[in-house]
Amino acid sequence: MQGYPKDVRVSPTELAMNCLTSSVEIPRYFTSVSDAAVRQAVSDGDYSGIPDIPGDAVDHLVECVDCSNDLLWFIGIRQEIDVTTYPCLHLAFACSSRGNGVIERQHGMFAIRVDVKTGRSIVIGFCPWCGLRLNTAAEIPPRGMAAG
Repeated sequence: MQGYPKDVRVSPTELAMNCLTSSVEIPRYFTSVSDAAVRQAVSDGDYSGIPDIPGDAVDHLVECVDCSNDLLWFIGIRQEIDVTTYPCLHLAFACSSRGNGVIERQHGMFAIRVDVKTGRSIVIGFCPWCGLRLNTAAEIPPRGMAAG
């Protein structure tokens, strides 16, 4: 599960594991596929025109409305941000302009904005969509060093 923390905790159902795997694989298999081709595949449930996607991934995308939606989220934000730098596709979308920045990333943590005027937010320990465990300890650089 490249790009994701090793301590992944999701519901024990097989579907949740398939959804998390699908979320990880979407950038890998669809980065070079045109937006129009992705929309057509999702609409028709026919991924045969998209090369190199394993059959089990296709089966899951056809059966799972949530993961098909994740795929549409991906094509909506892939020009704006590098989704592989986020723990999951859901957080990348929520932090993007398309997701209205309802979640922010700061000091290695993710937080839900609760008051735009004051900048108040609540740190979250899990992705609200897939349940992926998130870091809740701030990573503040030593004094005099730029934050990454």
